[in-house]
Formats: sequence, structure tokens, C-alpha cells
Amino acid sequence: MGIQQAIRDRARAGAAIIISSHLLSLFENLCTHIMVLNLGECRRFGTMEDLLAEVGHTDSTSALEEVYFSITQSSDQTSETAAV
Repeated sequence: MGIQQAIRDRARAGAAIIISSHLLSLFENLCTHIMVLNLGECRRFGTMEDLLAEVGHTDSTSALEEVYFSITQSSDQTSETAAV
């Protein structure tokens, strides 16, 4: 069993899984909700569809990076993304 399947299985069993990574493509297909953190503060939290709609992106293919930069573009400092 791979790590992605193990995470999905635990989530189906009711566990909350928190992942922090710079591999944004992992989030797109794995997580049900995304939280964008910028300078230690939650800037957005919602489903992938909610975040895509907010930035006007209708195709979910490789879109999380676009969402991230759209939300954090005003910051000059390094930001983090977390997902649940």
C-alpha cells in the first residue's frame, strides 16, 4: 500500500490528516480541503473547487500552484501551504 492510499484509508475511517508540503501537485488529487498559510496566518480554507472558483480557474489540472500564488502574491516572504 502506498502513502497516498494509506492517507485516503485513514481519512475514510474518520481521521483528520494534516499534510504540509511544497509538493502542491500532491494536494490536488489527495486532499478534500486546502488551507493556504501565508506568514503564519490562514489566508484561505476550503475545498479545491472553492479556491479555484475564487481565483477564476475552472480547470483543476495543475491549478493549486496558480491558486497559491494568486492568494499570496502580495507577500515578498516565503509562505507555506497546508492541507487537511
